[in-house]
This record gives sequence, structure tokens and C-alpha cells, in this order.
Amino acid sequence: MIVVHSAGIQDRDGARKVLSPLAHCFTRLRKIWADGIYTGDLAEWVRNLRTRNRIDFEMVKRTDKMSTEFAEHKLSEDWFDTMY
Repeated sequence: MIVVHSAGIQDRDGARKVLSPLAHCFTRLRKIWADGIYTGDLAEWVRNLRTRNRIDFEMVKRTDKMSTEFAEHKLSEDWFDTMY
């Protein structure tokens, strides 16, 4: 299943459209980790999508160390070749 929204919509505003199919699909899904930009009542909204097998929505804060490590890890051709 692929669900997308227009690039003109901020991610946190389009999240409900993208996540709403989870009410009836992927019933084994129990946890979603999301970037800290998804603030507000989105976590509670996700939990209430289902009456059974609720989904836990956890926001993960990115640290400066994580940003630095990611920036330093460049995708070399050797690494890319091992993926395919």
C-alpha cells in the first residue's frame, strides 16, 4: 500500500491522511517511531485509530550526535554495490 500527499502539505499536517489506512490494514503493526516534528495530538489520534491492537506512536528526538554521525557516513560506491 502506498499513500502520499502533496509536497505542498507539511508532513505533520498530512500525517493523518497517510496514517488513516492503518485503522484497517497492517493489523500486526504495534509501534510507529516518528521524528519530533509530529507534535500535537497526533500520538493520541494514532492510538485511537483502533479499538483493539492499538498502535503506540513514539516520537524520537534526534540528537546533534546522531546528525553528525549521519553526515559523516557518506554512501560510497562500495557500500552501494553491497546493497544490490
